[in-house]
Amino acid sequence: MQAMINSLHVDPELPDPPTTVGPMRRHPTYRHFECADGLSISLGALGPKFETNLLRSLGLDEILIDPRVQGVTAKVALPENLPRCSELVTGAFASPVDPSCLI
Repeated sequence: MQAMINSLHVDPELPDPPTTVGPMRRHPTYRHFECADGLSISLGALGPKFETNLLRSLGLDEILIDPRVQGVTAKVALPENLPRCSELVTGAFASPVDPSCLI
């Protein structure tokens, strides 16, 4: 703990660091989405297990194999990846679902 004391230092005179990157917030798998039927769903898939499962469930393996992400789901929230990943996830939720594939 003592070796990491600098990481615990907070200057109370400085403003809090921003936690948003654009209008979609910091993470494309942790927010609300409008679905094809006009209703919204709130989603909180954080952590490699849940992010990977969500992306695969939405048919977005292309995000995981993208050279900029390389299977590391934490990279979807990087400022350079966030717009594209958010657009793909948002689009997947907004797309109609084939009822025959529902369980």
